[in-house]
Amino acid sequence: MSKTGFDVKSAMREAQALLKAGKLEDAISAASRVTQRFPLNEEANLLLAKIYFNLDQDEKAISYLQKAFSIAHKTVIDSKAYYTILNRFVSRKSYDLLEQASRWLVKLRPKDGIAWDYLSIACLEQQKYDAAYDAALNAAKILPNNPHVLNNLACALTSLERCSESLEILQRTVQLAPDMATAYNNLGNAYRFLGQYD
Repeated sequence: MSKTGFDVKSAMREAQALLKAGKLEDAISAASRVTQRFPLNEEANLLLAKIYFNLDQDEKAISYLQKAFSIAHKTVIDSKAYYTILNRFVSRKSYDLLEQASRWLVKLRPKDGIAWDYLSIACLEQQKYDAAYDAALNAAKILPNNPHVLNNLACALTSLERCSESLEILQRTVQLAPDMATAYNNLGNAYRFLGQYD
């Protein structure tokens, strides 16, 4: 309990429980009690971002996410919580928001390969192929054996008509992940672009 007599941990447990129970408005009230007293509480701001995203209020969600990012450089950030929100942007196909959020995250954590991978996805989906390649290359330097990262790097290369480079990466990707259907599909596309139809 803090000097003010307000128990932040208890309030956050209550907010999480309300969210889990589907009582979103009550969860907002509980988390907001924390941010009113402690505006720099990263966990509460992240939770509010999740809730507003569930309510399809993207502008509010991104504003709370930005607050959480602005706080995070002062603390040890909870990467999994950020990844959860970024996954929601992917599932909703909100690629502009995904780009914005993942750019914040790579600025805070330049050695986070997963964050760079999210940025590459956002750029690929918006046909920003040069930016997608740069992001995927950063991700691959950090996570050189991650098939998902390699697949995205290859997609960016194929989109930039650098198919022979893409082909090499995709061949490695299917060796690492022989059950990864999207990698085989992309491998087929790379061969097709190179005129190797068989």
